Amino acid sequence: MIYTVPDFQNPTGAVMSLEKRRALVRLANQFDVLILEDGPYRFLRYEGTTLPPVKVFDTEGRVVFLGSMSKILSPSLRLGWLIADPEIMAGIEALKGAADVESSALIQRAVSQYLSRVDFPAHLAQLRKTYRQKRDVMLDALHCHLPADFTITDPQGGFFLWLQGPKGLDMTALQREVLLPAHVSVVAGRNLSPAHSMVSGARLTFAAPAIGDIEPGVQRLAAALSQGARQVQAR
Repeated sequence: MIYTVPDFQNPTGAVMSLEKRRALVRLANQFDVLILEDGPYRFLRYEGTTLPPVKVFDTEGRVVFLGSMSKILSPSLRLGWLIADPEIMAGIEALKGAADVESSALIQRAVSQYLSRVDFPAHLAQLRKTYRQKRDVMLDALHCHLPADFTITDPQGGFFLWLQGPKGLDMTALQREVLLPAHVSVVAGRNLSPAHSMVSGARLTFAAPAIGDIEPGVQRLAAALSQGARQVQAR
């Protein structure tokens, strides 16, 4: 099975190109494997052109598309959906029943009622506006305060920015020794790669903080990163 988040991937915010989406399906067909396309962020594009899901290029019924209401309706709402070939769907339903009997009927009814009564496209538009504003505030603050030897991505959607530090920096140690005492939390890259290889990077999110908290938080982050970079240079 191939697992992928092609739109605003967690943790980097990267988007898979159209050519790679087609190539991924060709490879899955060639090697007879399934593709699990996780798309929780694809509705959260703030600019640029929306690309079709990998599922669009599925020619043999081997792509399963996943969506989630937790990113576009409520963070604590653990309700999602999937699109799959009928034969695969039957197996998934059997596994789901064996795992936890069923998802909450109450939550499903509540979401169904909401979707039937509310202008959901308008809700998504407002959501994109809010998150885009938060992203822009965080990026402006980072470009202003970030030490010169650090870089930051500029994603067109999703929740995440990828912070890359200089070679030799251990972001996990920096988190423990400098960032947390400064009341700043990031997700260190070591925890976000199967081989624990992204040691000097970290994931930042602009989704959760209030807009007024972003600038002060980035200032504390930048000061802590400067301290960590000086420690690396001193070794």
